[in-house]
Amino acid sequence: MLSHYLTQLYDRFNDESFIKTDPISIVHAYRNPVDIEWVGLLVSAYSFGRVSLILRFFSDLMPCFGDSLVGGLTEMNEKDIRQIGESRPYRFYSGADLATLLMFIRMMVLEGKSPADFLEENHDGLNDRALYEEWGRFLEKSDRWTPGTRYMFPDPAGSSGRKRFMMYYRWMVRQDRIDFGLWTHLSPSSLIFPLDTHTSRLCYYLGLSEARRTDMRTATLITQRLKEIDPKDPVKFDFGLSRLGILNHCPSARQPEICEDCSLYPVCAR
Repeated sequence: MLSHYLTQLYDRFNDESFIKTDPISIVHAYRNPVDIEWVGLLVSAYSFGRVSLILRFFSDLMPCFGDSLVGGLTEMNEKDIRQIGESRPYRFYSGADLATLLMFIRMMVLEGKSPADFLEENHDGLNDRALYEEWGRFLEKSDRWTPGTRYMFPDPAGSSGRKRFMMYYRWMVRQDRIDFGLWTHLSPSSLIFPLDTHTSRLCYYLGLSEARRTDMRTATLITQRLKEIDPKDPVKFDFGLSRLGILNHCPSARQPEICEDCSLYPVCAR
């Protein structure tokens, strides 16, 4: 029964009209695959907090690079990039943290590297330890370790569900009307569900998890249970589920007039 209702939810939200409700809309402004993957990394690093604030931040930032992030960055020097960053803090990221991430992207582009070069599939899913270590070497060499730069790339060995990176990999690996599917050498079945406070609550109500947590153990459990519904593409349901929270279709407090109108109401244990 859950499979039926989740598939209905997926079909409803797998529509270009909903792209504007998500940070991925910023990435959809680009057509060059190199831009898409690096804009995607940049946007995902900043994808916490209200979507409206994320979109506002990037509507101010991205014009600094013209029509191409990678083209704009490669024509800039370190001073140019620092000037862009200094006036653009975001929540607990400083302007210097933004400049650091932009300089990392610039270095990687000039070296002809892609984030996908540092990923490999194993029995646990995608192993991105090498990407984390590349970031760490850059920070060590440039002496730019800060609380903000540590948060940008969480340690894969930690307990965090690392929602922002799991979401980024979803964008790049799987393909439909929302996600890009650029990295065709990687399988959607290797992805882990991008778990945040909205989707953690929903997955708990649907019986996909045992607690409303956002750690990697819970994200992995949810992924395993979604594989029982779609073994090849378990995280396809993330975008639809997250719309329920982002669009206020699933309020934090139960409201019968809203809940009873929800497409998941027959399988929700709330």
